[in-house]
Amino acid sequence: MPDVPPSLRRLTRRGRARSIAVLALAAIAAACDRSPDDADAPAAVVRDSAGIMIVENPPEAQRTRVLHEVDTASVVIAREADGTTDPTFESVLKVVGLSDGSFVALDMAPPHVRAFGADGVARWNAVGRGNGPNELSSVGPLARIRGDSLIVDESQGSRAILLDADGTPLGDLAPRMVLDTAGVRRPVWPFARLGDGSTVGYFLRFSPSDLQGSGSELATMPFVLLDRDGTLPTPLGDHPVARMGRGGSLIIVALSPYVSVAAGESEVVSGWPESEELRVVDTGGSLIRLIRTSGDRRPPTAEEADVGRDQVLDGLPVALRDPGIRDRVMIADSLPHFARLVVGTDGRIWRERFTPARPTGLFARPDSVTVWDVLAPSGEWLGIVSTPPSFYLTDAGPDWIVGSFADELNVQVPRRYRLRAAAR
Repeated sequence: MPDVPPSLRRLTRRGRARSIAVLALAAIAAACDRSPDDADAPAAVVRDSAGIMIVENPPEAQRTRVLHEVDTASVVIAREADGTTDPTFESVLKVVGLSDGSFVALDMAPPHVRAFGADGVARWNAVGRGNGPNELSSVGPLARIRGDSLIVDESQGSRAILLDADGTPLGDLAPRMVLDTAGVRRPVWPFARLGDGSTVGYFLRFSPSDLQGSGSELATMPFVLLDRDGTLPTPLGDHPVARMGRGGSLIIVALSPYVSVAAGESEVVSGWPESEELRVVDTGGSLIRLIRTSGDRRPPTAEEADVGRDQVLDGLPVALRDPGIRDRVMIADSLPHFARLVVGTDGRIWRERFTPARPTGLFARPDSVTVWDVLAPSGEWLGIVSTPPSFYLTDAGPDWIVGSFADELNVQVPRRYRLRAAAR
């Protein structure tokens, strides 16, 4: 990803030194947290470069230590209030965990936000479909913020609704709008929210002319950090969002990466999966940490390319599944380093390893085990966690994960699993 402009690095020298010291201590604490049995686990190299902490993690071939095992016997499945029937979901877009062990699911169909207790039994519903109070015409991301409050964003617009931890609507937030360089007000598409409800996202800067010609286009967009009141946008620079094919009706490039952004309490973690680097910025837009992990780049095999074409075709509406489209699907030149990022409630960074032989869409449910690299908040690699087949992880805590599970008919339901320490 492009460097954050120097003008955005607004930490004072003293503030930078204090931040680096805190992060270095966090890295040391993460290393000390390992037991003697982990002495052979590869360690990260941490150094400071002009006030920016650089964490060099070992390559994938050395990252084999299992950090947690998913206790599949502990699964908690969402149930209706009577505790005996399964709720019906159209499409579970996201699940987040709360501090009391309960979890909240975002569904494509109304009621869009649905909460379940630690036992899986339904607690409350919120957010209908429409344009009135406590309604949205379409739903985008769901975010848990400080105090277990929740924010659900509109996908086709700039509205967002704030909910208390018990589902009580607290009203709309300020519209997610910023002025571009031409003075035009544009809605911000949110990727993630910090603990105070500030959002990080981008505004669209793309036109049909960008897709003229042949080959592919790497679309870059202006990213901003927008406070909850919508009054103090902080520019984060232009970053890649997706690779698009030129010169045809299809703009999808199979097996291609898409931007991944996640937020902690007061930091934003982002990565372009074609790069070996994760970037961490603070609330002032200053780059404070680079997390690097070396890996081998390789082009997709012919078999992987065929799988990618099939995935694109399967993802299209039935009316558009012209067999001829399959042969026009472009294939990425090389495979991404990783797929997605999730920052857990404890600040740890979960990075999903890319697997070409399974769906790669934003909401695709893998039919095989998914391997995640878990990093300390400081960026040091801690170990791997393998999540069950057909499970799409969207949030994590120190000893749990939540997400959605899809059966063989793609019937989706929220699930919560307990994590247990891996056997040594």
